[in-house]
Amino acid sequence: MSRPLFVLVLAVGCFASSSSLASPTQWPDVSGPVQNVRLGGNDVALVAGVGRPFVLPPIPGASEVATDWYRFLVEGRGIPVEQAVLLRDGDVTRETLLAEATRLRKSLKPGGTFWIVFVGHGAPSLNGKDGLLLGVDVQPTIRSIEDRGLSQQALLQAAGASHVVAIIDACFSGVRSDGSGEALVPGAQATLPLRRVAPAPPSVTILQASDTVAGPLPGHDRPAFSYLLLGAARGWADDDGDGVVRIKDAFVFAKKALAVTVRDRTQVPSLFGAGDLVLNTKARERGPSLREAVTAVRPATARATDDNDTFDRVAAEGAFKKRRVVATGDGFVRGIYATEVDEGSIIKQGEPFAPEAASVVRDITGRTAIATTAGVGVGVAGVVVGALGGAGIALASGGDQTLGVPLALVGALLGTIPGLILGVVLSPSDADRSRLSSARSDVAEAINAADRRELGLE
Repeated sequence: MSRPLFVLVLAVGCFASSSSLASPTQWPDVSGPVQNVRLGGNDVALVAGVGRPFVLPPIPGASEVATDWYRFLVEGRGIPVEQAVLLRDGDVTRETLLAEATRLRKSLKPGGTFWIVFVGHGAPSLNGKDGLLLGVDVQPTIRSIEDRGLSQQALLQAAGASHVVAIIDACFSGVRSDGSGEALVPGAQATLPLRRVAPAPPSVTILQASDTVAGPLPGHDRPAFSYLLLGAARGWADDDGDGVVRIKDAFVFAKKALAVTVRDRTQVPSLFGAGDLVLNTKARERGPSLREAVTAVRPATARATDDNDTFDRVAAEGAFKKRRVVATGDGFVRGIYATEVDEGSIIKQGEPFAPEAASVVRDITGRTAIATTAGVGVGVAGVVVGALGGAGIALASGGDQTLGVPLALVGALLGTIPGLILGVVLSPSDADRSRLSSARSDVAEAINAADRRELGLE
């Protein structure tokens, strides 16, 4: 008899902004090493976090908490590194998620668990029957969300395992991430959140939010539920001290922590089905004091500053979203609607703040342009010369077209070879392309940092 299918789906709203109720130092770091419990030798894991989408609002800490989950599953649970995949930001697309799920499915061993962790934006499907996971490239349009979004059911079907644990920390309510309550797609009507995924087999276990808007943990830059669930798995939920933490234990702790610390929104997760799967058998890490988190008082100076500049800060954040620069594979885009901008002007703007990175971009893109121009130019010239040469040889042979046409074609083909060789020689190497990508990101971040300082956001 096959093992039951457990799907632990965590959908925790739209990542609204949150006021700080506690000092960041009160929330422990969940990135540190954990003891290997050797439970996951037969398991596979697909972990994805999108904290910096190309166009949609950023989600602070999303890729970081996804990385922390990956470390826990590989180092703590003991999933072999070749059976685990970590996708962050630019790597997370619909196609990549489906391809990696299908590939990992083949590595799952008998009795193993297929782990799926997704932290990022979500949206309701048009038919209202499922939630869509939004990759890094999704645009704020209904068509883009529907076409580029990945339904939970499609991802689970790609995993195709008899035992799945899917932690999906995303919003399916259709509203924006800034706490305004406005629709994610401008002009569209926000829909009510989905309470669960599309109809699933009776053996499916679902952990999901209900009519909520998600956000960071008060006083911390991490998506609240996925952070708390991971902390619970590391030991915060081990109330009896036996070192064993099950899914239901982690869920109860995270639900309680949200209830007592979050005050600017309603965020109540739900667990449908069994939660008996053991997450950890050596959970010795002590968690934060929820009482101290609730009673913590911010310094009076910080509180006064927050009260005085609230409206100015909101306006400045809105202005920054319109000015924000994002590096893409072939240049730069600017603003929340991802308008393509001239690379030369961006380099000129970023040069005072990141001169070395700007120089790298200018150098490699310049060499790329030269390689393209030279390769095409020499290739075209070679085609012309080769064709004329072939035709000339044919004419010299008496004008026999049965000989002339093949010679002209051969000459044209041979004439392209110098252009191809020149293009390859002058083209940037893989190392150069990697340097270019990194330098573009550095230039964009330098411009953004300067804009944030100018707007008083740093």
